[in-house]
Amino acid sequence: MGDTALWPVTITDETFLHQLKSGVIRFHGGDLLRVDMEAHQKRNKKNGVVTTRYTITEVIEYVPHREPERLDLGPEPPVLGSGPETPELGSGDE
Repeated sequence: MGDTALWPVTITDETFLHQLKSGVIRFHGGDLLRVDMEAHQKRNKKNGVVTTRYTITEVIEYVPHREPERLDLGPEPPVLGSGPETPELGSGDE
């Protein structure tokens, strides 16, 4: 599924649902769940359209989203040709 489409799902894991209702877990954009999930498909006999129903039976792992840490690369290096030790072009020191 790894795309950005929305997939309606029913969660039947009572322990996880309790953690959600009590505020122990709060969903945010970018959070990940590793789950056991069932997919049930049903074909309409009249028009042949297949519908799929998804059920999460157990949440194995909840991974909250974290902003990437900024790397401290130290002070910025000087721009070439801007320091006092750089000879001027055409200064006759060639």
